[in-house]
Amino acid sequence: MATSERDVVVADRTVRVREAGDPGGSPVLYFHGTPGSRLDVSFGDEIAAEAGVRLVSFDRPGYGGSSPGPFGLRSVGSDALIVASELGVQRFATLGLSGGGPFALATAAVDPGRVTRVGVASGAGPFQEVPGAAEGLSEVDARAVGLIAGNPSEAAATFASGFLSSGCSTKATTPCGKPSTGP
Repeated sequence: MATSERDVVVADRTVRVREAGDPGGSPVLYFHGTPGSRLDVSFGDEIAAEAGVRLVSFDRPGYGGSSPGPFGLRSVGSDALIVASELGVQRFATLGLSGGGPFALATAAVDPGRVTRVGVASGAGPFQEVPGAAEGLSEVDARAVGLIAGNPSEAAATFASGFLSSGCSTKATTPCGKPSTGP
């Protein structure tokens, strides 16, 4: 299969979608890492085709070719379900790399009847269980971790402030503020 890309409209925004692999194969929705994009998994296009996998990836809100929008586990999971429906895919597996892992899991939680399996590669675990990990956090990240249980919205904003103050962005740029060469 030659790869193809298209835009799917979700509410009033655009989600950039990429398909590769075997068009008649078992569908897998891929959730990119953070930061990352639908292109993260392009190195495996031929392998997916040979394995009989229809590989669908898409950019989360504000990444790559997708316009900004709601950015939470439920909302991105719902976006994934809409993307699958637009492509005529009823049941599918999900695969999340690193920061995409929680979204792969969330999609199954939002509609367990449609998600057949979930895979998470290099997903973040409970770092509090790793000796010395908390001491390695930046001041901003340590403050954000302290807010997670009582105020998750403020924790997310605190994490984002540390990320953005470092010159990194998730909108129309590559990691850490370098101009993007395309969607």
